[in-house]
Amino acid sequence: MVLCGVGGCLVDFSIGNADRSDATASCGNSIIETGEECDGSNLAGRDCVSLGFESGTITCGDDCQIVLLECIGGCGNALLDPSEECDDGLANSATIPNACRPDCRLPFCGDGVADDAEACDATDLRNEDCASQGFGDGVLTCATGCLALDDSDCQVLTGCGDGEIEAGVERCDGAELGGETCISLGFTDGTLACQTNCEDYDTSGCLSTFGGPCTEDEQCPGGVCRVEAGHGWPGGLCTQDCATLSCSEGHCATLGGTDLCVPTCDDSSECRTGYACFDPWYSGQTFCYPRCEADGDCPETGQCNLHSGLCQGQSTGGDTAATCTGPLDCQSATCWFNTPAGYCTTLCNLQTGVCPGDGLCANAMNGTMADMGLCLDGCEDAADCARADHSCKNNFYSPDGDVCLP
Repeated sequence: MVLCGVGGCLVDFSIGNADRSDATASCGNSIIETGEECDGSNLAGRDCVSLGFESGTITCGDDCQIVLLECIGGCGNALLDPSEECDDGLANSATIPNACRPDCRLPFCGDGVADDAEACDATDLRNEDCASQGFGDGVLTCATGCLALDDSDCQVLTGCGDGEIEAGVERCDGAELGGETCISLGFTDGTLACQTNCEDYDTSGCLSTFGGPCTEDEQCPGGVCRVEAGHGWPGGLCTQDCATLSCSEGHCATLGGTDLCVPTCDDSSECRTGYACFDPWYSGQTFCYPRCEADGDCPETGQCNLHSGLCQGQSTGGDTAATCTGPLDCQSATCWFNTPAGYCTTLCNLQTGVCPGDGLCANAMNGTMADMGLCLDGCEDAADCARADHSCKNNFYSPDGDVCLP
């Protein structure tokens, strides 16, 4: 019997339920009997091709068992043919390290899979890149022979590792931290270090306090870090779970389906850089909530999204003043329903007035939400308004300029 799958065929020559050792003395009478796979020239209609090989001739042995020595090819049939280096049948793989390849060749340099004996293979660099090798920008490749990575196209960070900070290029270098410590960076204690590429500090050894910066849960007394790289909170924020316990500090709020304690405030001056005093949930309580205003407010990602105030890339949805029926229609995830057809807006800090594009931070909340304002589409005349149902108005919301409103 021949069983075929994606990787090839497996051959089972057994006939009936008898064991080969049951072959009788009638072997040689050209009749296939119990225990026989063949008899003389009687091959039961089988040939090399029907058994999964490419060509060749099968013969019947003196013990009336099939002989495949003259069959050729058949990669994937789990039998090692003369032209093959290996054949593991369905286990042949083009992606698994150390596996027999689909063409029945042993793993080799150039097959695109980094095997145990290789440092890399073609584009398989074992998740390494120029930065992980201590360089700046550039393209890391695999060297000929697959025994080493080729960093010749990576940019050398000039002087990194010499213990001296190169102005404009390095933020630190080895033990030279430019006078900074965990405490000067907003943490409460711990040991500050320099990243191997000299581009930034390594704060993993720093300890924080509630509402302070963090990169991992272990730095926080409450055991929870709202990290920048995953959640977009500038510099990370130490908090604690309040699903079952009350907050020892701050106020309990639901963030992404999780109940967490968030620092409260009366004014944005009480909040860290990258945060402002808002009531984003219209709960009657104001919080220090993410409101980055420049890429420098985002030490880990280096990317501030002015629409959302989070340290993350551009999101989908409409720009300021676009129509909306709900939060998902807007890049900022904030739809202002006080105007016909909705109005995509962005929360802004009235003290600083930073908005995306030519938007103006307007006191559309009438001062009822601490420092929170809304970004409205700025204009000089009606031609600047993208929506036909808007005109350029001098509105009490925005004393610093005109805005597009119905």
